Amino acid sequence: GWCWSTLGDVSTSAGYGSSVKCGYDAAGVGVLRIPNIQRGRIDLIDLKWAPEGAIPDDLLLAPGDLLVVRTNGSRDLIGRSAPVTRDTGCSFASYLIRFRLNSAVVNGKYISLMLSSSAWRRRLEASAASSAGQYNLSLRTLEPMAVALPPLAEQCKIVAEVERQVSFVEACERAVDVGLARSAALRRS
Repeated sequence: GWCWSTLGDVSTSAGYGSSVKCGYDAAGVGVLRIPNIQRGRIDLIDLKWAPEGAIPDDLLLAPGDLLVVRTNGSRDLIGRSAPVTRDTGCSFASYLIRFRLNSAVVNGKYISLMLSSSAWRRRLEASAASSAGQYNLSLRTLEPMAVALPPLAEQCKIVAEVERQVSFVEACERAVDVGLARSAALRRS
């Protein structure tokens, strides 16, 4: 049941975000930026805000969208992605690309996991154009990239297993941190 597709084929639309000038006044529409895309998740801390009415409705995010970092001074940060899993009422800045994924055939978390794999990272970094010290990915570069696509039910199982394993690793990291703190305290005594 697996097949090859492209990122463009599993999306109903794709586009760049808004270049409206934003600020920290918590009024208007929240605008997600590069720092809001962390470890495959959207972090709503440190939002900037666009004035009311400055963002067109078609740039508002919806559950099932996938955000991809398209511009950064560091090659290893371009292509970082996160699925939109709930209604945030937010928009997104121009240095992000939104793929509105077809939820009937693809799970946004699965695609985000795939984009963070070492094989995809190598492809993304090799495809990046550079100018003025910035690395850039474009829609023209990303849309035709091949995607290994299992059936939707299998994508969901893959995502669940990866999340289970990541949760276990994070618990181990916390246990190690506690052990190191105890060890340091014992050495001091």
